[in-house]
Amino acid sequence: MPPLSRRRFFQSFTAATFALGPGTAAYSAGWERRHPILNRTQLPCPHLKESQRGITILHLSDLHVDDWTPSIALERAAQFAHETQPDLIVFTGDFISSRPNQLLPASQALRALKAPLGIFACLGNHDVWHGSRRIASDLQQLGIRTLINESIRLQAPGGPLWITGLDSAWAGHPNPKSALRHWNPAEPNILLLHEPDAADRLAAQNLAAVQLAGHTHGGQVRAPFLGAIETPHLGHKYILGYHRIGDLHLHVNPGLGTMSVPFRFLCPPELTLHSLVPA
Repeated sequence: MPPLSRRRFFQSFTAATFALGPGTAAYSAGWERRHPILNRTQLPCPHLKESQRGITILHLSDLHVDDWTPSIALERAAQFAHETQPDLIVFTGDFISSRPNQLLPASQALRALKAPLGIFACLGNHDVWHGSRRIASDLQQLGIRTLINESIRLQAPGGPLWITGLDSAWAGHPNPKSALRHWNPAEPNILLLHEPDAADRLAAQNLAAVQLAGHTHGGQVRAPFLGAIETPHLGHKYILGYHRIGDLHLHVNPGLGTMSVPFRFLCPPELTLHSLVPA
């Protein structure tokens, strides 16, 4: 079982609530988690040509569809995607918390997503634990292609761009060697891997690429001056935002959903719009 248990998280959140005031829980459950934000970044990408500068990738993660999922959050996410018109849309796993049959009914808003280079996803630990085949099949119905240890060469504006999806580092069997066997290392690669701390293993292989990750929820509940009060296995080191590890450029998305308890505090749900620039 995951070491970040519901009881442990709730104990930590309760302590933070008493420290921050009686309105914390109401705000965290009733407002913040229902209002995703759009964060725009410039993301360095190794081997990106100058002619490819400005390719946009909309990054979503950790929907964690369950009984607490507010439909308005996914509807707003679809609205952001329509407004920004990204070249590519990616998801970095944990579509569900525990019940795969909840994904398709709760995610109909995602059918509206469109991107000229496609919509791709990797799986997270919860997806693998509770039914990766069912999740991948339902995602296909939503127009989202799941990549498990697989790479695809896309014909992007200005030159080729690779998209690679690895299996969950915690619950699955990621195989970079197999996934990257056809990749031309002189061409840019966007690698989807749910758990951010796995970046150290990839960087140790001298991989020059971009890794997009989720998993941590950015901490989900963050205390002023202290930051995240709990993070999951393989999400302790790289918790939020941009990090460079050797020639690997990592960005950790805080996700749209919640896990263990339906609260977010000082860590709103987020969609990230990356604009690629040469590294």
